[in-house]
Amino acid sequence: MSGAAAASRPSLLRSVVPPSSWGPASLDVAHCRTHLAFTHGTAVADRFADAYAGLTGRDEPAPYWDVLDLVGWLPSPSRVAIVSEPAQQARLEEHLLSVL
Repeated sequence: MSGAAAASRPSLLRSVVPPSSWGPASLDVAHCRTHLAFTHGTAVADRFADAYAGLTGRDEPAPYWDVLDLVGWLPSPSRVAIVSEPAQQARLEEHLLSVL
């Protein structure tokens, strides 16, 4: 594919937040799904995964990477939660239950 068609298709997912950016593409997909889930809900995260799979031919979402990324959002007992808004916490929990 070349020209305008190639330019209009996504070719990379990139996150600047660890643990993403250095692992397999499925981890970046999971990280993006987590952000979408706690911001907009699991249905939006699932639509993203479907679109990504349709464009790349990859089998997404990958539950292992989804769970690994979600666990990274849990606060340690001595720190403030990264996701502190109750509505976002509820969406994050809903997303976790959907990938288990």
